[in-house]
Formats: sequence, structure tokens, C-alpha cells
Amino acid sequence: MLSLTIEEVERHIHVRAVFLRALEQGAMQELPSPVQTRGMFANYAGFLDLDVDSLLLRFADGLQARHRERHPQKPPRGRPIKVNEKVPPLSAFRAGDLLIGGGMIILLILFTIWGLSRVAVMQSQYYPQVTAPAISNILAVTSIPTLLQEVTLIPAQATSLPLTPVATGATGTLPASINVELNVMAVERTYMRVTVDGKVQFDGQAVPGTVYPYEAKNQVEILVGSASGLSITYNGRSLGLMGTFGQVVDNIYTAQGIQTPTATPLPSRTATPRFSPTPSRTPTLAPTPTSGE
Repeated sequence: MLSLTIEEVERHIHVRAVFLRALEQGAMQELPSPVQTRGMFANYAGFLDLDVDSLLLRFADGLQARHRERHPQKPPRGRPIKVNEKVPPLSAFRAGDLLIGGGMIILLILFTIWGLSRVAVMQSQYYPQVTAPAISNILAVTSIPTLLQEVTLIPAQATSLPLTPVATGATGTLPASINVELNVMAVERTYMRVTVDGKVQFDGQAVPGTVYPYEAKNQVEILVGSASGLSITYNGRSLGLMGTFGQVVDNIYTAQGIQTPTATPLPSRTATPRFSPTPSRTPTLAPTPTSGE
């Protein structure tokens, strides 16, 4: 009806002409597997604008009929199994079965409750409470010494640090109102307190890898709980670490150099006795009166 030849259909749907002729003739033995035949059949029916779904259903029915012809069902051997379609009444269950089932359910509920409580206890024990005091609290307590703290300014040449006085060329790049430029780099976590011109600018834990820049007109004072945790750059010059691990250092950086506060002891008190000893007196005998007197 479409005036098409098998060869023209082959060029359009890319199905070999021998298979198309087998489909037209119904020669199932000349076709490949049923899966491949179904695909070619659906492609050919779609090209001819036919009802593909109904044709595929007829094709499946034909395959089933062919299968039944080749493999006829054999009669079952023996007697057929009878299925009791009636549901037994509840009274058929014995009391023992009910008791065992109820006991198992109760045990399962109790085991679930015990498991949940055990998990809660293990989670509470897994996170121990922190008992160690913070370094800031330790420094705050130890900052009240028994000796009177007095700041004594020591010239930069007299300190034990291997530093020389700041050259005038280094400070010449600073603004007129700034004489001290300090960059503090935190190497490890430690307590740090920074006071710039008498005002506290930082008081807490230094974060490793963070640089804290400070500028002052007169001085910058740094108190550190562990001197190995801070690296100092003073007026454009790297000074390295402030000290060793666990060493408490308090340095004052000024335009003239680095100064360290020193502690001066209080004047000693002399103990005075509460009671002064008095010289003992030798008792004297009173004169005995005579009869003539």
C-alpha cells in the first residue's frame, strides 16, 4: 500500500531484508532470538505507522502458543495437595504458646530499654569533664606575688637579650606619632596579654599562625605564659622567639630598646618581743624586833 520495497525499508530502519521477509511471511525459524525479533518487529511496525503495542501483545501470545506446542505440560504425579482455606479459631491456640510469645515480647522490650540506657551511660562517660584550670586563671592567681612589683627601666644594652639599640634609620620610616611598631606572630597556643601605652589591647589565648600587629607612641608591654609560643618583629627587625617552652616572660618594648620589669622585695620587718625582761631583785630579810624595843 505504501509502494515501498523491502530494500527501501532496509535503508530506512537498518534491518536486514532477509529478516524483514521472514517477518512478513511469519517464518519464526529464520529469525534470531525472541528478544532481537521483538526489537526488529517493533521497529518495523513503528516505521509502517501501525499500532505497536497491540502487535507486540499478539507477538507475545504467538510465542507462548509456540512454546506450549513444543513443550506440552505433563500431568502432575501423585495426589494433589489440599489447601485448608478455613482459618482456625483463636481457641485452637494453646495457652503455652501464648505465654511463650508474650514472654519473648516482654524480654525484647526490656532488652531494648537496657540497651538504650547503656548507650546513654557510655556517651556520658566518653566526654570527661575538664578539671585542669586555664593558663589565664593560673597567671591571674600568680600575678599577686608576695613581693611588691616595681617596674625598673633597664637600658637595652644592660639586658640579657642579644639586642642592640634600635637604629635611627629603622624608626625613620614610622609616622611621627608612632615610635614602636611590633608584630607578634603566634607559633603555638599560649596565653598572651598586650598593653599598648597603658591600655590592654589583648588578653587571652593566642591562635597559632595569627599575626598581631601593634603600634605605640611610648611602649608596648607583652606578658606571655610560654615564651616559645610567640615570635617578635620589633621595628622591622625579627627577634625570633621570646624564650623557651613554659617560660613566663614580661617584656616592654620602647623606642630606646627592650626593658624588663624587675621585682624589689619589701623592707624586712624586725621581730620585737612582746615582753621586755626586767632584772630580778634579790629579796632582803626584814629586821627581827627585839624584846627591849
